Order: sequence, then structure tokens, then C-alpha cells
Amino acid sequence: MSGKRIQAVDFFRGLVLLFIVVDHMPGNPLGKVTMRHWSLADATEAFVFISGFTAAMVQLRLIAREGRLVAAGRMLRRSARIHLAFVATALALCALIAGAAALDLEQQAVWTGFGAALVAEPLRFALGVVAMVIQPGLVNVLPLYVLLMLAAPLIVWGLEAVPLTTLAASLALWWTAPGLNALLPSDRPEGYLFNPFAWQGIFVLGALFGVHGRALLERLDRGAWALTPVALAIALAAAFLAPVWEVPSVAPDSVFAGLVKAIYPIDKWNLDPVRVASFLALAWLARRLTLWIAMPWDGPALAWLSLIGRHGLPCFALGTVISLAGDIIARNPGLPGADYVAALVAALLLWATALASAYWDRRALAARPPPTAPSTAAAGTLSPIRH
Repeated sequence: MSGKRIQAVDFFRGLVLLFIVVDHMPGNPLGKVTMRHWSLADATEAFVFISGFTAAMVQLRLIAREGRLVAAGRMLRRSARIHLAFVATALALCALIAGAAALDLEQQAVWTGFGAALVAEPLRFALGVVAMVIQPGLVNVLPLYVLLMLAAPLIVWGLEAVPLTTLAASLALWWTAPGLNALLPSDRPEGYLFNPFAWQGIFVLGALFGVHGRALLERLDRGAWALTPVALAIALAAAFLAPVWEVPSVAPDSVFAGLVKAIYPIDKWNLDPVRVASFLALAWLARRLTLWIAMPWDGPALAWLSLIGRHGLPCFALGTVISLAGDIIARNPGLPGADYVAALVAALLLWATALASAYWDRRALAARPPPTAPSTAAAGTLSPIRH
């Protein structure tokens, strides 16, 4: 794949970021249109997959221009930025929780004990967050990204050099993930809520398409006549079964009771295969749809979401705070239609954050010295898949 930005990827990343913000407002009526209401996956799978895809493309571009060490350094800095965002956002969320509790305001987005712990022992709590031992709700996916970005250079190298071996190693890691997760330092005996040893699987899959995407898609497109009906069947089945996740009593006596019993409970935190299948089916259908329909990516209807997608980290960080504030507003007496107002304000603030981030990125880029070419050519991105 080319290192050039792909507008469709930015659009879908912006869309899933908006889904995440709405999903983090428990009970918001607009949650009925997000992925988790009509799929057995949710926006998390989409975001991790896209992150793997874009991380691979960024590294390939940097390897070609400046060398592998520079590319690895960029991922290290990216990981540090995500860690800083996690710490700052987690502490801001917990301060907001503590403030809401002091004012006797109800919220269900994050466990109130985090706010109480911050007030009781602020230094100890802050150090626990810095060490990623304490991971408050809404931002507990960021430690996963910290680790994935640290591993990204090795993943991309493996996918370039020995892709099938790398995929096999990723699958083995996913299979043994629960036991490995318990070894990580955490305030939960099971380890991180988002098990990084499991979720690396979908990140690696995204990175595979970032490295070998054109060759892979050419092969998959030749089998579209078979893949598309299968993907459609999976997506329709998932849409029918998704309400059972929220209300398990919906279909206990239906003709699908056996299937429901077979797939539930679905383990999000260890990346259940059912969720992966549901996401991949939707991803394939979305690809086919964008091939059949000329999407106006540059048009105002879509461009604002693409802008959010290009600046995912600051938008996600602010989005979590917006989600918590929106939940507080919606659950306490006052503004009629507060659920919808909160979601609208969230979308506008995400857009404003993306605009601000784009401005600062342009300033930083203008001040950056031009890159020097590496001494050796980078590996090609369209190489045949080898063992």
C-alpha cells in the first residue's frame, strides 16, 4: 500500500470515534445506531484494526525515506504520547467523577470509586495511573495502544520478512492470552481489562493489510462472489443476535436458542472469535460498498469525520471527558432532550479538537527540517507472502 493518506480510512476512523463517544454515554438513545447495537462487535475492533493498518503504512513510509531506526523511533514517541494522553485524561476523568460525587450528581459511565481514591490518596493514585496499574473506565483501552505501538516496529518487520510465521505467532499469542494477561501488573487479578495479548491479533491483522494490502485485496476481490454472501449472512445473523447481548432474555425460546447458547457469553476483553468474525464481515461489506458507490470523501458531509479521524488521539482523549460530562448532564434533572444535546455537543467538540490539532500539526511540520534519505532501500510493500 502507498504511504499516502487514504481518505476512506480517515472517514471510518472518525466515524468509529464518534460511535465510541456515544457508546460511553450509557443509555443515550443515539447508541441504538452505533455498531454494538446491530453487530456482535463494536467500534473498538474497528479502531484497533485501523490503528494497525495506519501504523504499518506510516512505518513503511518512514522506512523508505529515513530508515528503519527512525521509523521505530517514531513509534516509540507515539507510544509515549498515548501514555501521556492516558495519564492526563484518566486524572481529569477521576477529578470530574469526584466533583460530581461532591455535588451529589449521578453518573454511570465510570466507577465512582476511582474519584474517591483520587481524593483519598492523590499521589498514590496518580503513580498507579502512570504505571498503568490503575486504569479507569473509558480510557482503559489506551494502555493497550501504548503496548501495541511499542510492538509495532517488530510486527511490521515480521510481516515484511516472514508474514505467515508472524501471523502464526500472533494466533498462538491470542490463544494463550488469558494466562499471559494475568502476569501484567494491574489492580485487577486478571490483568488489563483489554487483554493486549488477545487484542494484538486484530492489530496485527490490520498491519498485515497495511503492508501487503494491495496484493491481499486483489486476491480477495477475485473471490468476492463467494465472500460477499458469506459476509452478508454473518452480518445479518449478528444484527439479529446483537440485542441478546444487551437483553439475554430476548430469545431464550426462539428457534435460535441453540445458537444463542453456543456463542454467549461473548468475551470482549479477550477478543472473542465471534466478535472478530462479526467485524470482518462488516469490514468486507463496507469495502464492497465503497467500490460500488462513489463516496464524496471530500464533500462537507464526510470531510468533517475524516478530519476527526486524522486526529484520533486528541479527539479520543477529549471524547472520554465529553462522554462522562454528557452522562452526568443526561442523568440529572434539568435540560429536556439532554441525551441528544450531549451527543451533538460531543460531535461539535470533536470537530473543533480536530481543527485545533490540525493547526498545531501544520505548525510543527513547517518547523521540521527536511528528512534525509536512508543509505539502503526499504523493503517493498507489495512483496509476495513468504513463510
